[in-house]
Amino acid sequence: MREGGGPGPRRRPPGRPRRAPGPVARTVARLVVRAADGATRLVTDLLGASPTAGRERISEAELRDLVAANTVLDPDERRIIDEVLVAGARLVREVMVPRTEVVFLATGLTVAEAERLVRADPHTRYPVVDGTHDDVVGFVHLRDVLLRPERDPRATVGELTREVKRLPGSKRVLAALTEMRREGHHLAVVVDEYGGTAGIVTCEDLVEELVGEIH
Repeated sequence: MREGGGPGPRRRPPGRPRRAPGPVARTVARLVVRAADGATRLVTDLLGASPTAGRERISEAELRDLVAANTVLDPDERRIIDEVLVAGARLVREVMVPRTEVVFLATGLTVAEAERLVRADPHTRYPVVDGTHDDVVGFVHLRDVLLRPERDPRATVGELTREVKRLPGSKRVLAALTEMRREGHHLAVVVDEYGGTAGIVTCEDLVEELVGEIH
């Protein structure tokens, strides 16, 4: 089992260069992402519709209906929203960092050992395993290892481990982002149909998938 730092950068398939979206595209896309995350008022403000009393979230289908019925949006804005929704319909397993590209920290590592490893391969969050890659028990944040006040170098990674979110690889990107943001998770372990570890995904990965595809 490889032990060490966190996931490396996600690789884009050949032939799929990502062009940086302009400021207007980013703004509209973020409105859509936030709307899908429960901020119905943002959507209704954007589209000029009236929010339904008591509703906290708006579904993708309802959002598409609002966009289709709206007469204020210009073609570029419609295209941007459509691209976000298309990207959001992708599956988490299509955008995750696969387990073969993830480096894990073992629960038995001492803080001193972990510190050497994370300094050599720094990332924000590190999945923690107690056995094989399928035995993910949580994660540690970089600051847990490097910035812990008066840390005992004999303490183990297992003592610092935080709870980690699990997501099925079949979940859609927009739904996964909504769930992670609502529950306050920044990292999730992606599991396959057998419950094994397929990879990991972060909120940043999901937002990039939604906003970064816009051009």
